[in-house]
Amino acid sequence: MRTAMAGAARKAMGAAGGLLFAVGALVPASHVAAATGDELFISEYLEGSDTNQAIEIFNPTDTPMSLSASGFRLEFYADGSRSVTGGVLLIGVIQPASTWVVVPADASPELRAKANQTFGSSAFWFDGNDAVALTHGGTAIDILGQIGVDPGVEWGAGLTSTRDNTLRRKAAVTAGDADGTDPFDPSVEWDGFPVDTFGGLGSVGEPPVNEPVSLACPSELATTQPAGVMGSVSASDPDGTVVGLTVRSVTPSDPGTIAITDLAPASGVGGSATGNLTVSGATPAGSYAVTVSAANDDASPQTADCSVAVTVAPFVSAFDRLHEMVDSLVAGGGVDPSKAFLLTNRLDRAAADNAAGRRDPFRAQIKAFGNQVAGLAPRWITPAAAAQLRAQAAEVLAEGG
Repeated sequence: MRTAMAGAARKAMGAAGGLLFAVGALVPASHVAAATGDELFISEYLEGSDTNQAIEIFNPTDTPMSLSASGFRLEFYADGSRSVTGGVLLIGVIQPASTWVVVPADASPELRAKANQTFGSSAFWFDGNDAVALTHGGTAIDILGQIGVDPGVEWGAGLTSTRDNTLRRKAAVTAGDADGTDPFDPSVEWDGFPVDTFGGLGSVGEPPVNEPVSLACPSELATTQPAGVMGSVSASDPDGTVVGLTVRSVTPSDPGTIAITDLAPASGVGGSATGNLTVSGATPAGSYAVTVSAANDDASPQTADCSVAVTVAPFVSAFDRLHEMVDSLVAGGGVDPSKAFLLTNRLDRAAADNAAGRRDPFRAQIKAFGNQVAGLAPRWITPAAAAQLRAQAAEVLAEGG
């Protein structure tokens, strides 16, 4: 039997750990769903010596249940807490009329041999005075103990107490107890057996499902030279730790300017790895199909890929945009076509000065263009079109010509 000091130390370890802890609160009565024969329930509870602990779950239905896909969890309420202090995400497939046994990874070899799923360590689990809840999609469907009440050392007495005993659901019990607020007497629904009674505990049944890596990426990124662009990328694995996010391929060719930056690996099992898919301003103009890959740290790493369409438009100078603006405004009626040649001729002379490296004459032509626009408005150029053209001319001068 563990001493009270050992139990306190184990709880202290759980409070310090972070991988299995989940933020939660006591489920209000209005949110509790009555468990029926169509719902899973806890069929055996083992609180044994040292690190030997186990929860056995029974599937009374005629349907296989994917535990992770359906959102089943074990949640623990330590020392009378009204909030969840620890938990285990259940992962695997529980077959009809079969059990699923979950034990700490540091339990005895004999107990681990009966497990369908191991997770974390006993530091994150329960002592005899901690309430245990089985939840489905965030709703409590079976609760052992009384949430928000610290019974001291245990609920019950003798072999049907919750500390240093094995409890098995009575044969007449075919559904869980979803009310975690009423007084709890284990002897009502449970039969008790001495410490470390493993013999009737579950069966291995179906092997645990190795859940895949989930990866989220933007579907597309677009920019115009010389500006860069980035989009957030994240990946997680319910039963593994994602440690890598990389650009696996770029087609038609890799310019070497597209990469994952600001990578933050997942903090642990079930956590999210994050990063940014970054397209630098030095990326040549063109369209790229980028494949991002995420990988976990399994012995045989699993990967997931996603595709991002990247478009980099060529650099267009402020002067070229000014020329295009004149043509667009003529087509749209903002500039009278009969006077448009005055503007285009001015811009052609400016282009010739620019090509010859005559910076001062180029700038003088742009300033004259602005004055010319003002002189033609509002009779030949609408006020709105004049404002657009003069603003773009000012941008040309600011850009340096």
